[in-house]
Amino acid sequence: MLQPTTTTLGSSTDSFAIILIIIAIYLTLRMYKNFKGTKFKKSKVYRLPIIYLLLTFISLFILNPSIVEIIAVLVFIIIGYFIGFWLSNLGLKFFEKNGEIHYRRAPFILLLWLISYILRFSIEFLYPSNVLFGLVTEMLLAVTSGMVLGEAIHIIKSHKQYKNK
Repeated sequence: MLQPTTTTLGSSTDSFAIILIIIAIYLTLRMYKNFKGTKFKKSKVYRLPIIYLLLTFISLFILNPSIVEIIAVLVFIIIGYFIGFWLSNLGLKFFEKNGEIHYRRAPFILLLWLISYILRFSIEFLYPSNVLFGLVTEMLLAVTSGMVLGEAIHIIKSHKQYKNK
């Protein structure tokens, strides 16, 4: 039977609850910002997928992966890229505010990534010795990170089309 681990800082449940609260605050702020709309800046659009891809690889290397597992994660990121590029069409909107171009992303892509990250973090934190669970959730995280990257590329391309109208 799998048992949650205990940390030296306190119970794993307490630490885990604190992390979930931080993630919930972040999610709330990101969703609010998304519904309000964000001023378009290429650097901002690229920053999110870069951060998410870094988090994906950091959580992967916690598992001490083999080369096959690293290649599998890269393949899942590529698959996610195409899914994200396609799905971002469903929620992406450009508009002008105070003479500047703003946009709203598809909120479900961010939500999917956050759910997969929480799941991946939960498995690693509560059951660190279960490598199989870790790898399965890592593949899910890789797909959703690829989706965020695909969405960002689609935003950049759509922005060019919006500007040329």
